[in-house]
Amino acid sequence: MLTKENGFELPLKWTFPDANKYAFAFISLFVILIIIYSNSFQGAFQFDDIPNIVENQNIQINNLDFDSLKQALYDHNGKLNRPLAYFSFGINYYFSEFDLFGFHLVNFIIHYLTAIFLFLFIFKTLHLPIFKNEYTVNAYNIALLSAVFWAISPMHVTAVTYIVQRMASMAGLFYIMSMYLYLLGRTEPMRGRQIWFFAVTLFCALLSFASKQNAIMLPVSIVLYDLLLIQGVNKSFTKRNLVIAGLPLIFLALLLFWRLDFSAILGSYEGRSFTLAERLLTQPRILFFYISQLLYPLESQLTLLHDISVSKGLFSPITTILSILGIAGAITFALARSAKYPLLAFAILFFFINHAIEGSFIPLELIYEHRNYIPSFFFFVPIAIFIIHILSYFSSRKIIQIAIVILLAVVWIGQGHTVYKRNSLFADSLVLWLDNSFKAQGLSRVYTNLGIVFGDRGSYKQSYECFLIAEKLGTYNNIHNEAINLFNLGSYYLHFGGRPEIAHSYFEKSLQIFPGHWQSWHYLILSKIVIGRISEAEVLALKLTDEFPNNDYFKYALGLCYLKQNKLEQCKQILHLSLRQTSRPGVFFKILGALHYYERDFATASKYWNMVLLNEPKNFEVLLALMETYHRMSKDDDRNRTAEILLCLKGNKTWNEYITEAANDNSLNAYVIRPSILLPVIKESLRDISF
Repeated sequence: MLTKENGFELPLKWTFPDANKYAFAFISLFVILIIIYSNSFQGAFQFDDIPNIVENQNIQINNLDFDSLKQALYDHNGKLNRPLAYFSFGINYYFSEFDLFGFHLVNFIIHYLTAIFLFLFIFKTLHLPIFKNEYTVNAYNIALLSAVFWAISPMHVTAVTYIVQRMASMAGLFYIMSMYLYLLGRTEPMRGRQIWFFAVTLFCALLSFASKQNAIMLPVSIVLYDLLLIQGVNKSFTKRNLVIAGLPLIFLALLLFWRLDFSAILGSYEGRSFTLAERLLTQPRILFFYISQLLYPLESQLTLLHDISVSKGLFSPITTILSILGIAGAITFALARSAKYPLLAFAILFFFINHAIEGSFIPLELIYEHRNYIPSFFFFVPIAIFIIHILSYFSSRKIIQIAIVILLAVVWIGQGHTVYKRNSLFADSLVLWLDNSFKAQGLSRVYTNLGIVFGDRGSYKQSYECFLIAEKLGTYNNIHNEAINLFNLGSYYLHFGGRPEIAHSYFEKSLQIFPGHWQSWHYLILSKIVIGRISEAEVLALKLTDEFPNNDYFKYALGLCYLKQNKLEQCKQILHLSLRQTSRPGVFFKILGALHYYERDFATASKYWNMVLLNEPKNFEVLLALMETYHRMSKDDDRNRTAEILLCLKGNKTWNEYITEAANDNSLNAYVIRPSILLPVIKESLRDISF
């Protein structure tokens, strides 16, 4: 039986010291986490998962040779950025492609292991000589309480369930492993083993940085830990300690000076809705929001994208100066009382130090919950010590102890329920963004994302309304997001609103704001084709193809311009050149089918159109094209099978309505839909099918 008297030891036979205690801690953490994260394994790819994983061809590896593994290190822009995280996505893809369970399983294991190493680190820390056996008796309970509090915090849902934020959790795992191994090295009496521990410490530190760049603060954290909790603060060591503490800071400053382009950083603020000064003024308020949600997480306050007002001055709002004074006071207290309360001082300083990168001058988004994954490692240690102290104080009053334990259980159950509820949001993008729109009603980006989801599901009217709300609010965090929303409005008017002139103006507005949005350039060409300015479209497509020779969509648009003007030879040249250069030949199959159709090479046309259907089985333009082509080739069985598919797709519309409606927007079709030809073919197919 597990009791306080036997130290909650499992009745198992192990050969290393305190093994049964460790087993209880490891199993307890696993059981708690698997319960509250059990529904996370159904989470879908969301938001930044799409460009970083789903659309990132670099991680889509099919074998484990050197070139493939090297390729998996790169992000979707072809940059060596957070390579270890991308490498792990590549390994996931190799074993199970885009199977969601595999991705979530790895994320869960990372979070579980991080909690384990956090427990081990805190447990070992509480046995350091500086504490003079103050925590020795309760070290196990404090470490386990702290680890559970940290592991079940709803603030970490986006670092665990949101797949792409494996970057944050993986950095956290190797961060705490590095600190734990450093502690083992510093307390190891044998020189050889000490060197080994330090070598692995450095290796884990590099892995942490390779997962996410904010791990650059690890050397500062280790030095701070060494000074406060291993050496201790006293007058005789003050000067030497200041020199030791200054070395990693100088190294970090030199590294930042060497690696960072400060002019580019300052220039990046031109595309933001806030200035550098406003960001620095706003961050203290955000840090207090983080603290409030770590202490008392409210499901109504937790979301993917937060709508937070920007501080315009020290007193606008008044909470700006109050937050600054609060942080200054906390840091001053930690420094001034570090000799008397070294553990509390370390927990305070660690939290603020590890928010320094993402909470300072770098022009990132203002707020994300996953940024607390590392900074909150020791946030709950003082709380756990306080709880154990209260339980010990009332050791003679069992009723009060039971009441405290029940209250603690209620808190954990509440937090676990919040985690479970938030996990469920990630199973469906529509549910996720609807929830986010309720919690951040003044944020344009949320409505843009919600509109995209509605559009993907065929609810184009609701999609359009969301884009209009986003435009009306005008609360974009950067010009790129505003350009995307204008592009989406233009796309609606082009494809569904029947107003290509308005669509054209939206694409122009999008490009005025953010000329780097290539999708707007692509659709600007298409809108010119629709409104009859094909020669202009051709000139623009040629210009963009020359400037961006690797962009397949510009080449497709150029091929469409040639096709619409009956320049078949030029169309053939650009398409076959593109096929030799591209890694995504499917972009060109539809127009290649049309090209061969107009050349009366029906066999080749049908081959390309069937290749389109492999990825787009409901493409009505291609299905109609195939039906006519099979008819011309006298392939009646294939024609009839295609007619049966169209029969299922057309719904309650008559064939005349369906074909006429499809023919009303031939301007962007590679194959021109002609009711006068197709309706007799359909009639013949229906006659054959009926027999």
